[in-house]
Amino acid sequence: MNNNAVVSALTGVTDLFGGFSLQRGDNDKKQIWEGKSHIANHSFVSELQILLNKLGTYKSKIDGDFGLKTTHALKLFQWNAKSAPYRLKNLRVINQLPTFKGSTSGQTDKATRRELNIWAASNFRCTGDLLRLREATFTNIELNPNFKLIANQNVLKGEFVVSATLITEIKAMNIEAKKLGLKLVLNQTIRQLGISPSGAVVTPAKRSQHYIGHALDLNIVDGSNWNNSTAFKTKSATTSAVKFIDIMKKRGLRWGGDFTRMDSPHFDKQLSASTFDYEAKHFFNQSSISNNQMIPLFI
Repeated sequence: MNNNAVVSALTGVTDLFGGFSLQRGDNDKKQIWEGKSHIANHSFVSELQILLNKLGTYKSKIDGDFGLKTTHALKLFQWNAKSAPYRLKNLRVINQLPTFKGSTSGQTDKATRRELNIWAASNFRCTGDLLRLREATFTNIELNPNFKLIANQNVLKGEFVVSATLITEIKAMNIEAKKLGLKLVLNQTIRQLGISPSGAVVTPAKRSQHYIGHALDLNIVDGSNWNNSTAFKTKSATTSAVKFIDIMKKRGLRWGGDFTRMDSPHFDKQLSASTFDYEAKHFFNQSSISNNQMIPLFI
């Protein structure tokens, strides 16, 4: 099976994969599709695997065997089509409000086949929801001189990267800091898998909110007072810093100073690490970085 076979299938039939709802256990060599044996010479599972590879979710062998890896890759695509606000097209990220209403089932039901057809015809690929922000955009947020850029060629000096989920909160942080006469000095935003952060207050969690771009580490500077970990541990943080934290917590952010192992520079918009939502966002956002995908600039 090659890419031409997929293109032929996409342009030559009205319903992908012979209209079968492919599922775990299906196998081209055994001629099993939709859990039943058929007498036909087709490679529907291989076509699905090739298509998922083009979309960026399937990295394994094209073998026509619908196993755990194919199931997982299909679920990742379904999640992305349903949840991600962006698509990658011709190496550029475009805004695309999701229209897929199907479930994250790991099966090629009718809604999923239709969505796969749309993506293939539009030359879409999956990407994450990361955005670049410029330090210069904000009046009261700046980068620590030791702030380390992630290893992505699209990210420039003076920029930091977060999930689109955090944009509203960062804008609110800047507004509240300005009202209170504070300066927020960013130490870290998204964390790249496999690269240990320097200067961490606590041992980084294996499923940290930093890996999906939902977290910020920062120091709250009030005049000459750096409200760092020591200040909060000794309860010597300034009144304005404490007020800022209370405002952010009321907005729904978690503050690391409330953790069992205090991590006072940390703020995050929590996405439960035990969910498939976290797993999927982790996959796509980390892939965006490691594959040097374009990360658009938020203006």
